[in-house]
Amino acid sequence: GIRYLIESIRATDKPMVMCIAIGTNDGAHDGTNILEAVLDETSSLRSIATVIAAGNEANTGHHYSGTLLGKASDSFEVNVAEGETGFELIIWGHNPDKISISLRSPLGQIIERIPAKPGGISQLKLPLEETVVTILYQYPDPRNGSEEITVRLDRPTNGIWTFTIYGDYIVDGRYDVWLPKEGFIETATRFLQPDPFITITIPGTQQESIVVGAYDNVDKSMFAGSSRGPTRSEIIKPDLIAPGVNILAPTAGGGYGSYTGTGASAAVTAAAAALLFQWGVIDGNLPFMNTRIIRAILIRGATRQRGVVYPNPIEGYGRLNLFNSLMLL
Repeated sequence: GIRYLIESIRATDKPMVMCIAIGTNDGAHDGTNILEAVLDETSSLRSIATVIAAGNEANTGHHYSGTLLGKASDSFEVNVAEGETGFELIIWGHNPDKISISLRSPLGQIIERIPAKPGGISQLKLPLEETVVTILYQYPDPRNGSEEITVRLDRPTNGIWTFTIYGDYIVDGRYDVWLPKEGFIETATRFLQPDPFITITIPGTQQESIVVGAYDNVDKSMFAGSSRGPTRSEIIKPDLIAPGVNILAPTAGGGYGSYTGTGASAAVTAAAAALLFQWGVIDGNLPFMNTRIIRAILIRGATRQRGVVYPNPIEGYGRLNLFNSLMLL
């Protein structure tokens, strides 16, 4: 789709802003996803800008971070909601670590530690429950060299599931776990001790695109769901935040509606990028503008609060301020 848009716009010789308001938790959150690699390349192309919603995952309880440094194992718990039909839980270690897993169901049934083998897959049916557990080990990952463990629970028993991570070979010790994003899992299915950071959804965890969080332009407070950085590779994201609460905007069927979330704040920022293209490319003031230039202009002019250290993983470089960005050119 991105390639089609690029080819189409080349025929018109006009600038284009791509607003990407979709995301996923299925990946390493370190910029190595295939789509993220394409967007990184796109960021250097003249007259094209990519703006990406950070995601609405900060308060969903879908991310857990742990460490194995100095200990043999570490455990975390997931509450599985009643009515949950099945989902995948994705565990990522940090290169060059090697880890393995065991788990215990809410009824106390245990799947003992399964050794990590490259490409190894195990499928087990719990004898007293309907649940089928599938565990897949993938390492080294061809994109980043780290280990990925995918745990799929089909027809899971509702209640508290306990997962134990073992350090087979540990240098770094950190690991991260993600549940599916909001809308693809029951609301009450969540970690009991979640980490609201490193919750930017893919493809927003790559370096060069303009990644946008959300705040309430009325009372100036952060939108509680606005995903937080940094990325798993410790890149500061989001780049900035923009109004994203009760935004009045056109609806697909005609008329107007109210929208809340980082998709709305990304759309507001995409409009700002379009105005910069108008000034720079159409009016001839800066004809070689691209994603990287627009990103630099917007974060330079962002409004920063007194007493707050910038950049930070909640607001990035500050709050969108197009007028100030233009004044600083």
